[in-house]
Amino acid sequence: MCCAPAVWWPSRPKPSNGLGANAEDPTTVSRIFQVKGRPPTHPLIVHLGGADQLDDWVENVPATTRRLTRR
Repeated sequence: MCCAPAVWWPSRPKPSNGLGANAEDPTTVSRIFQVKGRPPTHPLIVHLGGADQLDDWVENVPATTRRLTRR
């Protein structure tokens, strides 16, 4: 299996419709950029399950962000 599928979900109000994929799968992420016609300089949003995952995805987490995630 090469990659997980991308999924689409409708949302209201528009333009909140979304495409989702496993952010750890470069092939699927690349496909999201292709389908959306999004330039690689316009990053995608990655949703995390909790603040404890920040260090897995972000190189520099500001102190203010750490304080806000403890609330």
